[in-house]
Amino acid sequence: MMNQAVKPLHLVSMLLMVLLFSSCFGTGKLVDKSRMDGVVVYHIKPSDTDKTIKEADEEHFVEYKPSNKEKKLLVYLGDTEERPLKGPMEFFDVAVDEGYKVINLSYRTRESVVKVCRSVKLSDDSHCTEKLRTKRIYGIQTTDLINDDPQDAIVNRLVKLLLYLKKNDAAGKWDAFLIGALPNWELITIAGQSQGGGMAEFIAKREKVGRVISFSGATDNSKTGKIAQWYYGASATPYDRYYAVYHTEELKADHLKSSYSVMEVPPDHTFVLDQKVRKPKVPEYQGVRNSAYKETWKKLLKG
Repeated sequence: MMNQAVKPLHLVSMLLMVLLFSSCFGTGKLVDKSRMDGVVVYHIKPSDTDKTIKEADEEHFVEYKPSNKEKKLLVYLGDTEERPLKGPMEFFDVAVDEGYKVINLSYRTRESVVKVCRSVKLSDDSHCTEKLRTKRIYGIQTTDLINDDPQDAIVNRLVKLLLYLKKNDAAGKWDAFLIGALPNWELITIAGQSQGGGMAEFIAKREKVGRVISFSGATDNSKTGKIAQWYYGASATPYDRYYAVYHTEELKADHLKSSYSVMEVPPDHTFVLDQKVRKPKVPEYQGVRNSAYKETWKKLLKG
């Protein structure tokens, strides 16, 4: 049975289309940072794609090879307060080599979902994390605990960026990743780390994406010590498209193991890392930032 925090998917789509068509488009100039090796790189402010965006206006990062003809896009969602231009560039380069276009999306991350929904709030509302993620992803007013405006929503930012690229970079053929004013999710691999990994998982539950990759993703609870109910819900994305990564030395390794199991990530799609922690010396970052795992990245991207 659908819980009270989730709206039917067709209603979510209708609300998104109203938002996307009603927002004003920006007119900023495309900032070309292309490299000598033939890789096209753009840095694009969210406000240049939608002038109503005022918060979290750090530049989106876009990277691809024009010679790649495959229609597949990696959309990456970073951790709390992570700047897109400081993202896991080696991982992105591997993705480009595997035929992907890459977007490291700039979105509001300052208020961590897990920190906002502390146990005192979970005792009052066991669906707190689900409501926060719904608001941050879709722009629907499900909670007052975060101040995200509708235009701040991840989906709005992604669509406005794709429309901007479609207009300003015809050679990139970005229209393949749009169906009207909505993402063409089946051609999109949605990935993320920590808070962003949880957002990727949440999207994959509700949209049929091409693939989802979670690096040390969500550790949401519904009550103290109880895994959030949204993990248990039916998935629009087939389970064999789920991929998950965590390191054995993470403080929440046991929670991640349990949450990935509850979400029915196939055991052979769950990568438990155990190499010595290297720079950056944070276990949670190893899966997406430690280049020793390049072969693992290839499996995640095309396994």
